[in-house]
Amino acid sequence: MRRSNVKFNTAFISEPGSFIRNKDYFAFAEMDNFACYFMADGIDDDLEQESAKIAVDSMIRQFSENPSMEKREIQGWLETANKELVARSKSMRLKASITVFVTDYAFMMFGMTGNTRLYLFREGNLIHRSIDQSLSSNLVEGGKLSTAKIASHLERHNLYCYLGQQEGFNAEVSGRIKLVDGDKITMLTRGIWENIDIGEMTDAVKDAQDPQKVLNNVVSLLLSRKPFNLDNYTLATIFIDKAYQVSSLHKALARKIVIAMLPVLIMMVALLVFFAG
Repeated sequence: MRRSNVKFNTAFISEPGSFIRNKDYFAFAEMDNFACYFMADGIDDDLEQESAKIAVDSMIRQFSENPSMEKREIQGWLETANKELVARSKSMRLKASITVFVTDYAFMMFGMTGNTRLYLFREGNLIHRSIDQSLSSNLVEGGKLSTAKIASHLERHNLYCYLGQQEGFNAEVSGRIKLVDGDKITMLTRGIWENIDIGEMTDAVKDAQDPQKVLNNVVSLLLSRKPFNLDNYTLATIFIDKAYQVSSLHKALARKIVIAMLPVLIMMVALLVFFAG
């Protein structure tokens, strides 16, 4: 049971900003051998149904039924959540951005669609981040826009992929990333990243001793700017105070299994070449 041998510390805040309703949603589930964190941003105007909550509830249900860090499984959760939003769209099409962070306490993966974000900091530096599925991000990749200008770019909400998409849905899922003691992860919706840039987020995380301090730093800076028409904003911070250490015995056993299987694999390849010829 890995959970008893690690220390993950989580804090979050979610507020409506200048609006009456908060259409953001954050939740997480920590199990014996896996944990999953979900952040969604409802990007429709439906007054009856909460697209972000529907999406997160779908993801939590799927994760709880089959905890996994397989890329195809995470992709499948996102595809199912997408279909559920499409099916539940009535008077208005339900739409949401979502980011999911999955871990076995030793490694992590993240999946996303839309423009909710995840940043991974290590030793005070940003080492991994999700990439928005927006026209603005495409312009950055094409060298036509600087990363610093995305937050104010007119096409930052012009998404080419999001939950609730009827055709062409294609969420992004990362590879495995090894966690080390001291890693810090932030998940955020547009109400945060439109007003707090990556440099400021890095500063807020760098010297914080606990995740609540990060929230205090960021929200204090956000509100001090008194942005006009502030969007719903949600920020979650997960501190990896102690990651799970895979024992050298397990690593040695894995190497032995691979070595033992090599002759079999070579034989199979030889047979395939022989019969193909």
